[in-house]
Amino acid sequence: MTTLRQHMQSSHKAVYQKWAETNRFLSMLPKDAENRRKDAETNNQSCLDPHPQEKPQNTIPYTDELFRNAAIEWLMSTNQPIQAFKHPSFQNMIHVASHVTNGVKIPNRCQTRQAIIDTFKWQLTALHDRLNV
Repeated sequence: MTTLRQHMQSSHKAVYQKWAETNRFLSMLPKDAENRRKDAETNNQSCLDPHPQEKPQNTIPYTDELFRNAAIEWLMSTNQPIQAFKHPSFQNMIHVASHVTNGVKIPNRCQTRQAIIDTFKWQLTALHDRLNV
């Protein structure tokens, strides 16, 4: 908690609360926040997730034929070699995805790029440590 919030609570509470109400803003004064926490605990609402996630609507039931067609389409559209299906990392990815119950969340371009950079830096650090032994 910042001293600004403490100052607002001790010196300008009424003005701040009026502004917050007018602008539909949740009051962040220390006592107001504490009262919200206490109310949530007494109502047993503190453990609920405020943003429940809905299950995907278009869930397609799995069949071997559907998977085979999707895999072959991926192979052709990305110009992968046929041996890609036998690669251990591809098989591991499919194995991990097969255990998902709510659909697979594929990282976006920026997340993928950052993960590759982080992995590269980690590998360089590990190599550096091994060579300095």
